[in-house]
Amino acid sequence: MCHSALFCFMVLPLLKGDFKVTIWKPNSFTNPPNFALPSFLHFFILPRFAFISGQIALIFQNPSFVTTFFSNFAANFKMLTALTAQEYMQMRAFARLDGLLIGLSWTASFACYVIGLSTPGLGLLALGLALFTPFFAALRLRRFRDQVLGGAIGFGRAWGYTLLEFFYACIIFAIAQFVYFQWMDHGHFVQALSQMLTIPESAAMLRQSGMMQMVDESLRMLAQMRPIDLVLNIMSSNMMICFVVSLPIAAIMKRNRLQKV
Repeated sequence: MCHSALFCFMVLPLLKGDFKVTIWKPNSFTNPPNFALPSFLHFFILPRFAFISGQIALIFQNPSFVTTFFSNFAANFKMLTALTAQEYMQMRAFARLDGLLIGLSWTASFACYVIGLSTPGLGLLALGLALFTPFFAALRLRRFRDQVLGGAIGFGRAWGYTLLEFFYACIIFAIAQFVYFQWMDHGHFVQALSQMLTIPESAAMLRQSGMMQMVDESLRMLAQMRPIDLVLNIMSSNMMICFVVSLPIAAIMKRNRLQKV
């Protein structure tokens, strides 16, 4: 279940409204509490993952789009947060370090997830590292606020700092994932997911929900994807998740400067 939940966080936020699939209904099983939830989540996600990857990869494979996106990010970000050049350089320097720490944490979480597909016990650690990300980002933002800015930070700057943290983390995590899928995976990731089809509970559940053929096709599509397509898809979904998560973090950690009487 831990592996499935972690995979959910990377993919589910990009669901397309016109992409439909049969899901579990209360009357589909004789004993609903006992159905194979971990396998269900895997195969509930895989069809969407294959579909989304085809859409996102087409966008990010456009060289002009990628170049324009990254070249304009700094300028647009600076304008959005209304910072001076010096303030922006200061915030970027601290956020780069925090992004490195978050990216390394994500890399460790992903490593535990992949190993946990064949070695039970590491899934909980992978999920724990993933769930700890917002709290860690908030702690680093508080450190920046208290030690660098004197204890006060507005919502705009807090949000901008968190976005920068996650932006650098996504870049580092994408590089780590590309290295893994390009030179280290050798089909292990898809093979481990395919082995779940042999679990009796999973096979029975998929047949009852009418998803067996869809899952097979999705696995074949994943096996044929290039590593760069897979990594860009995960990176884009991570950025969208971080964009949303950074809003409540900034809202909670902002603090107005107290007026001296």
